[in-house]
Amino acid sequence: MKLMSHIYKFFTILIILSSVQVFADSATVVDGFQVNGLDMFKGKRISVYYVSARPATLETPGQIAKVRKVMKGPLTFSISQNGSVSIPEVLVPRDGWTNFNHVIFVIHGQAKHALRNVDGTYPDILDTENEVPVKTENADYLYRKSVIYDAATFSGSLKLF
Repeated sequence: MKLMSHIYKFFTILIILSSVQVFADSATVVDGFQVNGLDMFKGKRISVYYVSARPATLETPGQIAKVRKVMKGPLTFSISQNGSVSIPEVLVPRDGWTNFNHVIFVIHGQAKHALRNVDGTYPDILDTENEVPVKTENADYLYRKSVIYDAATFSGSLKLF
């Protein structure tokens, strides 16, 4: 009887640990959406970053979130002549217990963009497939906005201005 009790405990612990691992390895599906209101940036590029970040504070220059880790991105698109961009559905991975909570939009003129925090630091990169080399010329931008992720906000259309 005591052996059955130990076997039961062992399997219970095994099931709990496997479900925790599944949660830690899971990903978030972000539906595709349209970004509008980019008329003044026609012909430029927009890079989208799905990041884990601390919310902006009053002390943060430009009140931009401090990015700890880039979970997915940059995904770079050309801004159309009607001032809009279609962002496709994306699967944003977790890193252990770290999940993305902000989406950063950066409008730039150069071909590629590397995200740099306003304090000059560069965040950790989880998405090595889309990683851009960390160089000063890759970090230039015309406009940057961080938006706290909420599935309702990112369904359909999002206006940055």
